Amino acid sequence: MAEEGAQAGEMAEEGAQAGEMEEEGAQAGEMEEEGAQAEEGEEEGAQAGEMEEEGAQAGEGAQAGEKSQAGEKSQAQKDLEAWKALRAKKKPRKRRMRYRDQDPVILLSKALAYVLRHGAEKLGLTLGADGFADVSEILRLPQFKAYCLDDVKFVVETNKKQRFAVRPSPVHGRLQIRCNQGHSLEVNELELEPLLNPSDFPEIVAHGTYMRNWPIIRRFGLSRMKRTHIHMASDLPGGREVVSGMRKYCDLAIIIDIDKAVADGIPFFRSANGVILTPGDAQGQLLPCYFKEALQLRPNRILLPLDAVA
Repeated sequence: MAEEGAQAGEMAEEGAQAGEMEEEGAQAGEMEEEGAQAEEGEEEGAQAGEMEEEGAQAGEGAQAGEKSQAGEKSQAQKDLEAWKALRAKKKPRKRRMRYRDQDPVILLSKALAYVLRHGAEKLGLTLGADGFADVSEILRLPQFKAYCLDDVKFVVETNKKQRFAVRPSPVHGRLQIRCNQGHSLEVNELELEPLLNPSDFPEIVAHGTYMRNWPIIRRFGLSRMKRTHIHMASDLPGGREVVSGMRKYCDLAIIIDIDKAVADGIPFFRSANGVILTPGDAQGQLLPCYFKEALQLRPNRILLPLDAVA
C-alpha cells in the first residue's frame, strides 16, 4: 500500500502542477499589454484549459487511488503511464496570433469574459451579487482604453453564444454587463433555472472535451476544477448552428445519463444562454457511472467503450 500511496501522490502532484501552469498563464496574461488578459482568461479550454482538465482528472485519480484495492494498483499504474505518455507526445503549441492582429470584436469579447468570469477581484472591479458590473468601470481599466460603450453593446448583440447580458442599473441607470455562466468567481444570484426532473432537460446533454483526456476521465469522471460548475451543451456540434456549452474544436463528447444523475440527487441548472450546468457531487465531480455514451467527434464519429466505468 505504500507504493500505491506514493503513486497516488505523484498523480496529485502532476495535477497540481498542471493547475499551477494554468494559473501562472492567467497571471502572465494580466501583465501583457492591453487585451492579453482576455487571451488567457477566456482561452480556458483550448490550451491552458486542456492542461487544467488533464491535471484535475489526474488529481482526482489520486483520491481514487488511495481508495483502491491492491488488485487495482496495476491498472492505476497503467492509466498514469498512459496519461504521461500522452502528455509527452503533445505537439508543441503553435505560436498564437499576436493580439494586435486579431479581430477587435473577438478581443473585446474575450477581455470582457475574462474580467467578468475570473479577473474582477484582481483588477479591482466590483461585481454585484448577481454578477453585473458597470460598463463604465470596465472601460476605465487599461486594457479597455481602445474601446467605448458602443463597442461593448455591439459585442453583446452579435455574440452568437449569448455569453453576456446587459441591463440599466436598478440604482443609477447606467449600463451594466455580466457573463451568463462560466465563472470561477463566486456569483450567488446568477438567476440559474433549476432542472428538477428528467423532462426538464433537452434530449441530449453532453460535455465537450478532448480525446487526450479520455483515459483519465473514463476512470475518474469529470471535475468542475476551479469553476463553480461543469458545463454541458444541449446538442452535439453540427446539430445546431451554435452549441453553447461546448467549444467547437472539442473532439470528444460525453453524453450524460440524466435520469440516473437526477435520481441520485445531482443538481442541474440552465443558464440564461442555454448552457446546462452542474456543481457535481460534494467533491465537485461527475463520476463515470453517470456517463451514458462517449463519442469521438473527429475525424469520424465513433462510440468509445465505457468498460473502465465501475
